[in-house]
Amino acid sequence: MSTTLAAGTSLDFTLAQQLTVIALCALTAYISHMALAVFNDGVRPFLLDFIQGRTTRSATTAVSFGLSAGFIFGLGAPMALSTGVLNPWLVFLPTDILGMLAPKKWLAPILGGAWGAVVVFGLNGANNVAHDLPVDFITAMQQMSTPILFLFTLFPVLAITKQFGRKWGA
Repeated sequence: MSTTLAAGTSLDFTLAQQLTVIALCALTAYISHMALAVFNDGVRPFLLDFIQGRTTRSATTAVSFGLSAGFIFGLGAPMALSTGVLNPWLVFLPTDILGMLAPKKWLAPILGGAWGAVVVFGLNGANNVAHDLPVDFITAMQQMSTPILFLFTLFPVLAITKQFGRKWGA
C-alpha cells in the first residue's frame, strides 16, 4: 500500500492487497453474522443476548450501528482520507454491521466483500474528490483526529487507575 499522504493524489493498492482486504471483509462479515466474533468491543456483550435468543438480529444490528457509526464516520473515514492508510475502524466496523444485518448466511460474505471493494476502490476516488474541492478540509480532519489518537493512549491508564488505584495509574 502506498504511504502517500493527503497531499498526494494516488492511493495505490497491489492486486494482492486488494484481494486481501476484500477477502478479510467477507470473512469478518460472515463471522459477525454467525455471532462468532465482532471487531467492536462494545457489541460483544450483546452477542450473548442474540445467541441466547433474548434479542433479535435487527436489534443487535441497531446496537452495532449505534456503537460503531461514530468511530466509522468520526475516526475511520477521516483518518483514511487524511493519511491514505486503511484503518480497522473503516474496514472492520462496517463489516460487523453488515454481517449482523444480513438475513441469510450466504449474503453476509457478499456484503462484506462488497464493502471491502468499496473501501479498496473508493478510497482513491474519495481522496481525489476531496482534493478537488475549493476548501481543504482533509487537513482539518487530520488535525481533528490527532487528539483522538492521543486520548486512546489514556484508556490503559484509566483502566489501571480504576483497577489498582491512582499510584499505579500514575
